[in-house]
This record gives sequence, structure tokens and C-alpha cells, in this order.
Amino acid sequence: MYRIILSADDLARIRVAGTVGASIEAIFAMATVRKNSAEYFRAWRQQIRQLTDQERSPLRRLKPSLLRTSQILGIWTNGGTLASLGQHIPAPLRADVTDAVRDFCRIAVEPHWHSIRSQLEEDQDALRNMMSSHGIEALLNSLGPRIRWNAPVLEIDSEESGELCPSGGGLLLSPSLFLQDPAELLLKSGSATSGPTLILPSHPDLRFVRPLQLGSGTALAAPPAEEPLVALVGRTRAAALHALHESCSSGELADRLGISAAAVSQHTTILRGAGLIATRRARNRAEHTLTSLGRHLLRGEGERAVPTPRLERDAVRLAAQ
Repeated sequence: MYRIILSADDLARIRVAGTVGASIEAIFAMATVRKNSAEYFRAWRQQIRQLTDQERSPLRRLKPSLLRTSQILGIWTNGGTLASLGQHIPAPLRADVTDAVRDFCRIAVEPHWHSIRSQLEEDQDALRNMMSSHGIEALLNSLGPRIRWNAPVLEIDSEESGELCPSGGGLLLSPSLFLQDPAELLLKSGSATSGPTLILPSHPDLRFVRPLQLGSGTALAAPPAEEPLVALVGRTRAAALHALHESCSSGELADRLGISAAAVSQHTTILRGAGLIATRRARNRAEHTLTSLGRHLLRGEGERAVPTPRLERDAVRLAAQ
């Protein structure tokens, strides 16, 4: 069992992210291929097994003793898990594991990353809605049947064991499409004392989504072309919307886009006026976040999710600026 002891400062700094990235998803996907549970992945699992059933398969390059997800995570994150703290991993073995993760990510995750991220953003929205509507306690009590909130301790059922005190660094919650365990815990910058990330399984509901599989016409289709969004809002503002998948300050957005602070101010003013982003100010920091309209626009769902007159009005106004 993992025990995360959360202080008042930690509770005040709980955040929700959309994803920890394609590479971490690939590590969980590697474990999913080897399991026969989860009907959602059955067709996908069969196809991936066929793709990797070759002499140089990335899965075959991993020794059986290293197929535990926690060990691969520890190698990939350079010791950024409780289970891997203090472990010595030989350099050649690290190279084999990292090469296998990269190869598998390229085969099984990257071709569908846009759609995978969209699914995870739905979970992110659900977690945020729970927190904003019912509070932190309700959020922590809703993380899964094998995660328990016994204030001030968050208990997570796991084959591994450990105890962590973020010491005011807070806790980042992030969903995963492929994670099959109750949760996984990643440490920030390899430290056991600051800002851990708790990764939670998505558990797609087959009553509302089709089973995951590769190929055209599936639940995870190829990403839509970006050009319609560029034509609608302009290339820089389209890049800003993509950059704001994860909230950031004006300075951080300037760094991500490679533009000046003045240009960021101009573009965020326009995007905020169109209802695509929201800005929250705290002292000298302006934090920008995508609104529901902005997220739907990125997902190509604007016409279904937003009344047409408003969408047309915003498009005309944006095109004129």
C-alpha cells in the first residue's frame, strides 16, 4: 500500500492534468498488451500483438524480470517512483528498456495520440467538475474503489509499499487510458518530497464508446487536420490553444510559442474575448486555461457542442482581427 500524507498546504495545491504524456501511456500500454482483461482493449491488443510478434519486437527485447510496470517506470523516469528509489539499474539495461518504450510508443500510441488525449481530457474535465462542485474531500473519495481518503492520508492499494509526504508541494492528478492498476505514483524530478503525480485509470465505458482498435473508422481515429483551426483563428492563436492543453502563465506561454510577452497579451485578449480561454490573475501572475468551448473546438466538436450562431459570430470576429 502507498500512503500519501497530505498537509493543508498540499490539499490547497491539488491540481488536475490531462495526461502525463505519450511515453508513460506507452509503458502502461505494454502491460495492457500482456493482460487479457478489459474488453475495451481486446481488438487493439490482438492487433498490437500481431505487429510486435517479430524477431526484433520491442516487447521481446525486455527481459521477463523487467516486465513489471513499476520497474519500467522507474527506469524511464530515472528513479521517479517510490518503488525504484535506491535501486541500481545497469546502464545497458536502461538503454534496452528506453529503446523498447520508444519503439512501442511509436507503434501503439503515437499514431492515435490526438484522440487518446481527447479521451483523457474528458476525464480531466470530470475530475475538475467534481472538485469545483463538491470540493477536495469529495474528489479524493471518488478516485477509485481501491483508493481511500482517511484524512490526512490517501491510501492506495498496491503490490508495492511506501509512504510519501509532499511537504506542501501538493498533488497532481492525471488520468491514463491504458493503466489497469488502481493507480501509479510518480515523483517530481526524482524527489520523494515534492509535487508527486498520482496517475488514475480511465476505465472507458463500453455503453458509450466503441472498443479501442487500430485502423480507420475506430474510436481512436487519426487526428483531424489543423488547417481549419488555423484558418479560423490564425496560426499563432491556434498554436496557443494547443499549448494551453495544460494551463500556464503568460510567461510560460510566451516560452512555449517563442513570441514576446506583448504578443501573448494580444493573442490571449482575443482568445478570451471569443470565449476560448479563461484568465485568472493572482498578484502579478496571469494563469490561462482553455474553456469548454476551447476544448471542444480543439476536438473538432464545436458545431455539435456550441450553438451555431455563437460559433459563427466568434469566427467572424476572430477573422476580422
